[in-house]
Amino acid sequence: MHSSSLALVCSVALLGCGSGNDAATGGAGGSGGDGGSGGGLMRFDCDAPDPVNCPEMPPSAIDAERPAQVVVPSDYTTSTRYPLIVVLHGRGATGAANAIYLGASQRVEERQFVLVAPDGTQDTEGRLAWNAGAIDSVFEPEAPDDIGYVRSLIAEARKTYRLDGHRIYLLGTSNGGHLALDIICEDPASVTAVLSQAGALPADVPCADGTVSLLSVHGTEDEVVAFGGGVRESGITILSAVNLVAGFAERSGCGPLEMLANLDLVPMPPGAETRVRSYSDCDAQAESALWVVQQAPHVPDFTDEARDLWFDWMFARARPE
Repeated sequence: MHSSSLALVCSVALLGCGSGNDAATGGAGGSGGDGGSGGGLMRFDCDAPDPVNCPEMPPSAIDAERPAQVVVPSDYTTSTRYPLIVVLHGRGATGAANAIYLGASQRVEERQFVLVAPDGTQDTEGRLAWNAGAIDSVFEPEAPDDIGYVRSLIAEARKTYRLDGHRIYLLGTSNGGHLALDIICEDPASVTAVLSQAGALPADVPCADGTVSLLSVHGTEDEVVAFGGGVRESGITILSAVNLVAGFAERSGCGPLEMLANLDLVPMPPGAETRVRSYSDCDAQAESALWVVQQAPHVPDFTDEARDLWFDWMFARARPE
């Protein structure tokens, strides 16, 4: 049986770690199923037009030095090219737990994609975290190259699994959202789209020109990564959520801002509390959007319908052939 036979945990604890760095989604996640250790121990060529060494029973992890859990649909076949989703957890959480929080683990079968859920490394306080550059200086004495690590995971995944290179997605929460934004700030062509939940970028970091789709989901009452931006305890000034999305829209050649119909993403307050700010008509069919979750904290209690909505948004984005 493929890796998607993992048993989902019954619940995920959401751990608040708001110390001036990032809160995180915590809890216990499942592990991959059968399939071996992967991690580059065997050389595959699944990204080739006509691969001769692409396993029908692929490994459940990649990267030998920092293994990342991989889940594939139970009916995975090398005759199909699948979207790739890489989930990046918040500080103090795990990849498996955040994959459940964002709804990725529960949708591998229905949405038919390959899921990679890596873990960060221990920071100065012993919590798993990502090196997101200046915005999160939580490593001493030497910070890991997590941008390079995520890029290497994508490259290895494309060789190990039969993937659609036009549909590569990053989903990041908090500290993981910072890292996802760092990646597309540095190289917007490296992925198709990013979902950033409570992520941010430093205000003084120049981003490369280029087209990428971005959906930022951010609560107005975020007590850890302020919706309105400003100076953090570390002294770093971060962009507001509004300016973050506007910047990516400008670099992606998007049309003017549109205010779309409100959405209902959280149980409280009742009704359609989330305002949708969208920049469409971008180069390469991209879109930059901000979902403003009114009165929501750093780690909102999203409904399952909310998770379906952002998967709908994400899978509507594909780079042109």
